[in-house]
Amino acid sequence: MKNIVVFMLLLVVTGGCATSYHPYTHSTGYEEVRLSDTTFGITYVAALSTSFEQIKAYALRRAAEITLENGYTHFVVTKQEQKDIRPSCDCKQVKAFVRRAVIIEVRCSSHGGPGAFDARAYLEGLRRSNI
Repeated sequence: MKNIVVFMLLLVVTGGCATSYHPYTHSTGYEEVRLSDTTFGITYVAALSTSFEQIKAYALRRAAEITLENGYTHFVVTKQEQKDIRPSCDCKQVKAFVRRAVIIEVRCSSHGGPGAFDARAYLEGLRRSNI
């Protein structure tokens, strides 16, 4: 019985920290804005415990999806920023509310080029690696 209680406690504690790929809800996930016919701004926000590398992978995944949804085959990251987002309060447990964000701007096109990602190939690579 004690093992079950410990397991359930661990599940509750660690379950809230995991970040998965999803649209923005409850302070984590992706959002995008169309800046022009071929340019999009994408922000992915995750828990502080999530690495910037993982968050960037989520942002690039969304970029690949947007590229294909809009009839293009490739995208290039033209701007990139990563930062910790802190609440604007003097809370004692402020660390629990700190989030990490990766903000990218991408330009979609129908051809490759220097630094271009093939959107289909990128998504297929993610599927193969189970990300």
